[in-house]
Amino acid sequence: KRGLPNVRNTVDAIASLTARKNIDVMSKHNVLSKVEMESRAEIQYEIYVKTVNIEGLTMVEMAKRQILPAVISFKANLAASVSTVLGAGGNADVEKALLKKVSDALPAFNTKLVKLEKAIATAAGKHGNAKVQAAASRDLVFTGMAELRKEADLLETLVDSEYWPIPTYSE
Repeated sequence: KRGLPNVRNTVDAIASLTARKNIDVMSKHNVLSKVEMESRAEIQYEIYVKTVNIEGLTMVEMAKRQILPAVISFKANLAASVSTVLGAGGNADVEKALLKKVSDALPAFNTKLVKLEKAIATAAGKHGNAKVQAAASRDLVFTGMAELRKEADLLETLVDSEYWPIPTYSE
């Protein structure tokens, strides 16, 4: 109603620093020059890139060192349970169904993990142009993190809390 812009992401918000009308206003009142505005935008892009990169690398490490081993351990224990129950002549339909769900979810998680690693490398390869690298961080890394998170959230609902290495939503 008031005509204010609705900027939906950080990269686009930073770009507004170098919009012609903003530079004109700041220059007119001798607050900041065009060069100073562009410099501030460059710094903000670099901060954004570094932050998203750190978060992406942290997510990759957590996935590799905590979540994957936990899910694999749970899956192995569940498979052993199925074998034990079947060996004793019991019905292991529930255990087999859960094992199938975990077995189906794990490759999807790993695929998204590999995709995130590639996204981080691709964004890092854009070094030299902070705005382009920031856009790559937003479009590739940030998106890849959301996709991996979705798969991790599914696994969290399947894996016994005894195995899950990080706090759950309910905790």
